[in-house]
Amino acid sequence: MKGLLIKDFLTLRSQGRLYLILMVFYFLFGISTKNLSMMGAFLVLISTMLPITCLSYDESCKWDRFALTMPVSRLQMVLSKYLVGLILNLCTLAVVLAANLLAFSFSQAQFSGYATTKDVVLSTLAVCWVGLLIIAVLLPVMFAFGVEKGRYIMMAVFALCFIVPAFLSGVGAQLAAYLPDTAGPLPGWLPPLLMAAALLAVWLLSVALSYRIYRKKEF
Repeated sequence: MKGLLIKDFLTLRSQGRLYLILMVFYFLFGISTKNLSMMGAFLVLISTMLPITCLSYDESCKWDRFALTMPVSRLQMVLSKYLVGLILNLCTLAVVLAANLLAFSFSQAQFSGYATTKDVVLSTLAVCWVGLLIIAVLLPVMFAFGVEKGRYIMMAVFALCFIVPAFLSGVGAQLAAYLPDTAGPLPGWLPPLLMAAALLAVWLLSVALSYRIYRKKEF
C-alpha cells in the first residue's frame, strides 16, 4: 500500500508547482475581493480531481495489468486511490483553513459571508466535506467506465453539486414556512456530527462498490 501511495504522489509531482501557483493566486484574489470562500472551493475542487488524474495515468500506461502481477491485492489498488484523495483533501483543508484564519484575523474589514472565525472554520469544513463526497461518488464511476467515458458523468456530478443545494434550500425554505416551530433550534454540535456520519457511510459504501467493480475487471 505504501508503495502504491508513493507511486501516485510521484505521478502528481509534476503538477505540484501549478498547484502552489493556483493556491497563491486564489489567496491573493480572495484578499483583494474580500471573499475567501472562493479559494477553498477551487483548491478543494482541484484536490478532488487529482485521484482521477492518477487513474488516467494508470489507464494510459496499462499500470493495472503490471501491478496485479506483483504481491498487491485488488483491494489495495482501490484503497490507494481513496487514500490519495483523502490525504490531498485534508492537506488542502489545513492550508486553506490556516490561510483563511490568518487573512481574516489581520483584516479590519468584514469578509463576504464571514462574520466570525467560527464562520471561517465551518465554511472551510463544509467545502472539504463536499470535496470528499465528490470523490466518493466519482471513483466508483471511474472504476466502472474508465476515465475517458467517466468524464461525462463527472461533469454531470459537478453540475448537480451546484443545482441540488440551491433546489434543496428553496424546498427547505418553503417547508419551514408551513411547519410549526415546536422543536426549537438544533444543538450546535449535531449538524456537523450528522454530516460526518453521513460522509463516513457514503465512503464505506463507495469503497465497497469500487472494490466489487474492480474485482470483476479483467486487464
